[in-house]
Amino acid sequence: MPLKQFYYKRNRIQQLKGFYYSVQTGSISGAAKKMGLTQAAVTLQIQSLERDLQMKVFAREGQKIKLTESGKTLYSQAIFFIHGIDDLFESFIKFTKDKELSVIDVASNHAGISYILPKYIKKFKIAHRNVKFKIRNLSKSECISRLLNDEIDMFIYPMIHDEIPDELDFFSIVKYQPILLTRKDHPLAKKKRVSLSDIAEYDLVRIDPKLITLPAFEELLKAHEIRSSIEFEMSDWEILKKFVKADIGVAMISNIVLEGEKDSGFSERVLTDYFPEINYGVLVKKGKTLEGLSKEFFNLLIKTKMLTAQAKSLVISSV
Repeated sequence: MPLKQFYYKRNRIQQLKGFYYSVQTGSISGAAKKMGLTQAAVTLQIQSLERDLQMKVFAREGQKIKLTESGKTLYSQAIFFIHGIDDLFESFIKFTKDKELSVIDVASNHAGISYILPKYIKKFKIAHRNVKFKIRNLSKSECISRLLNDEIDMFIYPMIHDEIPDELDFFSIVKYQPILLTRKDHPLAKKKRVSLSDIAEYDLVRIDPKLITLPAFEELLKAHEIRSSIEFEMSDWEILKKFVKADIGVAMISNIVLEGEKDSGFSERVLTDYFPEINYGVLVKKGKTLEGLSKEFFNLLIKTKMLTAQAKSLVISSV
């Protein structure tokens, strides 16, 4: 069926923006504020869009709006184009002012900053001595928010496929295994097979729940009555390792914490029976074009294999 002529001031982009920002903000009033228009103007944009497409993109429930199936399809296709339009002028100005950008703004969690970024930054600075990195230690939600608002160029985080927002593209860098971490002389390190019941006999040292990257971690602890009497708030994995090394407890964590350590003094048991591998990757805003050194660093991250997982091929029994 041929598409009818769009009549809202003959401006298809404005119609699409009204629709897109209504989804983004969750309301037509929010879209109006974002676009600097009146609520009535955005309402007219959406009405004309539905009329011209001959289908409903929103199902209205009182003051709330909800995407129809057609609306979901349109939104998934609109993301790329709206981001491209919004970024066009800003990218052009940056490009013409300085073709070789010298500042790279990247965010990650503590693990990404401590165990992934150093090797890549070291290699990159050999070729680009004048480059400056702004590195931010942020939560996943804060990284997503800042990336969508163009406050950072990219961020590195462990992601499960279903968690990746539609507005972002994810490029895998390295996969790490979930492990049980103990001292080499710990009783669990001497057993040929270790069950979750065995683990429950010892204290679990753990970091702030907001920083846990293992899926369903809390549920597993409760189901197997694995206790924790030492918990750190807003801490990091290096402190956790020191407590394990001091024989104060054991830890369940990704073996990213052993990246580059040849003789760590730890024993590791793989936990892939209970948790999936942890896929660390770089996320960028869909439709946004990186320029200059930011683009070169992004290509280094996704194309150069510099990291290795060190976990031994030992497994935990589920019985």
